Amino acid sequence: MRRSLILLELIFSIVLLSIIFLTTTKVLFEVNKKNKSDFTTNLTKIEFETTKLFLITTLQKDKNLNQIIYNDNKLFFNENLLQDNITAFSIKQNNQIYTIDICIDLYNNICQTWIIKQ
Repeated sequence: MRRSLILLELIFSIVLLSIIFLTTTKVLFEVNKKNKSDFTTNLTKIEFETTKLFLITTLQKDKNLNQIIYNDNKLFFNENLLQDNITAFSIKQNNQIYTIDICIDLYNNICQTWIIKQ
């Protein structure tokens, strides 16, 4: 009787530990997935900001953005690659104000509209 009780306790312990292990593993995978998503979103935002700062600097220096070319999901400046994975890009000039619509797709498509004054 005593051995059967010990065996039953052992089985309950193994089942309980298995449930705890599986739950913990699932939570860790979800946290990892969320971290990866947040990381790629932040990376895309950083790429947006660097591109925006470059365009502002170019506008201040050259007084126009005529050297910017969008071709084959890539953004070029003077035939040099400025940004990759661009899904949409447009520049509209109204007097001294440029309106730029840009979308970047790394892991998810994120779009922004910038208004830059000359």
